[in-house]
Amino acid sequence: MPSIPERGYPLSALFLLMAASAAPMSMAAAAGRAIAQRDITGQQFAFAALGGCAAMMLLGALIGLHHHRQGIGVILGSLAGAILGSMAGPIVLVPRYDFGNLMIISAGASAVMVIGAAWLHHRSGRHRRTEPPAWFSEDDPFQPTPQNPNDASLGGESS
Repeated sequence: MPSIPERGYPLSALFLLMAASAAPMSMAAAAGRAIAQRDITGQQFAFAALGGCAAMMLLGALIGLHHHRQGIGVILGSLAGAILGSMAGPIVLVPRYDFGNLMIISAGASAVMVIGAAWLHHRSGRHRRTEPPAWFSEDDPFQPTPQNPNDASLGGESS
């Protein structure tokens, strides 16, 4: 009986995605704390969030154009850019005294995500295989076959 290929992602990938989302949110919380301490105004925070949203939305749409299904790529790229940009935009307003904390948060979150992704890859058992995929055939119709075995231009041996 042939083996059934695995599809989808493991459930632990959801937790990795949550960690990836928590890092920018915790960094943006420093900007929220600056609002509470009256270092910045709510209007500045909103403009930074909207500016980051617009910039990242445009970048996400441009990256989505390179997807093999361009329509869905642009839509999902724009959506992802809007979400990430609205979280990342207010980070530029963080006061100077919170900058060290932001660097520690970003470095720690990056390390957790890299280690988590490596662990997920190791545990999933989905390693690269050395054998070619099942659909691959040595009789590729797009490769030229030499008519004359002495013809070197088509891969044959020359004497």
